[in-house]
Amino acid sequence: MKPYELIKHTADIGIKVYGEDKKSLFLNAAQAFFALITDPNTIVPKKEVNLEVEGDDLEDLFFNWLDELLFLFDTKGFVGREVSIEKIGQKTILAKIKGETFDPQRHPLNACIKAVTYHDFKVQKINNHFQAQVIFDI
Repeated sequence: MKPYELIKHTADIGIKVYGEDKKSLFLNAAQAFFALITDPNTIVPKKEVNLEVEGDDLEDLFFNWLDELLFLFDTKGFVGREVSIEKIGQKTILAKIKGETFDPQRHPLNACIKAVTYHDFKVQKINNHFQAQVIFDI
């Protein structure tokens, strides 16, 4: 199973993310998110950020997870390369992300993401696998 794929959208950009379980779905979403911003091969995992994200349910948690990754990039310029999830439930995720501060000299900017949107947003379990879709405002 591929971890994610890009979705063509008129003026924005989207991803469809796949996972064998909730943990891999969230890991693959983080990988896709940072790959939308820059080439992951250019990121050196020299800083570590701890994240605790909450949501009312799995969909809300997934949305808030991506929104928190965007917040890290917008406020600290942080791009991640290695993500580990310490704990994941229906309403909480605890994770560590290793990466560094975005440097336009070393990190080519692929897309400037402005927001995570609810347009065509969905998280579902299909035959023992998880799938999510999200469109980002660029």
